[in-house]
Amino acid sequence: MKNVVQKTGRTIGTECGLHRLTCQSFEYGVTDMIKNLREALKGMWSLLLGLNITRRNFFRPQITVHYPRKTNSLEGYRGHIELVCKDDDPYTSKCIACIACSRLCPTGCISLRIKREASESRPERAAPPDMAHMPIKLKKKYFHPEKVVRGPKTFHLNYNFCSLCGLCVENCPAGALRFTSDVYLAGYTRQEFEYDLLARMRHQAQEKEDMSGNESGYIPGNQQINNDRKSLH
Repeated sequence: MKNVVQKTGRTIGTECGLHRLTCQSFEYGVTDMIKNLREALKGMWSLLLGLNITRRNFFRPQITVHYPRKTNSLEGYRGHIELVCKDDDPYTSKCIACIACSRLCPTGCISLRIKREASESRPERAAPPDMAHMPIKLKKKYFHPEKVVRGPKTFHLNYNFCSLCGLCVENCPAGALRFTSDVYLAGYTRQEFEYDLLARMRHQAQEKEDMSGNESGYIPGNQQINNDRKSLH
């Protein structure tokens, strides 16, 4: 009888343990199923939101330019800098050689040399009797016969080091610098990106005159134009 009870008790205990394991496994399975279903619903909701955005933009007019079949204006594009010519003389720059651009350039890619030219004669003033005791600066005011105008003798740009910060264009007091819109700029060597901006400005002026049939009537020295063209890359 004891053996039967013991066997029966063991059997009952074993069956209860199996029942507990089965219940726990069922609970874990239900929990995992709910979690997976929740993640699937979140993914479906995210997919629907993306499709809704796609649907709204699908019927809007296109703003993309299909280059090269179409081209758009290049307003705001910053290419390398170039000199701005005077309105009455396309072969002379507005630059006054103040060297502000060269000093402000963080990479030091701008270098220029200054030239001084006499523009007009000044009337001589009568010297005061105590001229011998006057400072040198005051003596120059009385005896300097001409008015000197500063300008660039050479103006070079090494575009290899330019950071396109725009400080030179923004701080030029004479408005003698501007950005170009050349988006097709490419080359095989670094020397091709070193520019003589004075020669470039004169070459552009010559090309405009050739296209317009020399309507302005301004005829520069042919030798100077040929030298400028040779210095261009």
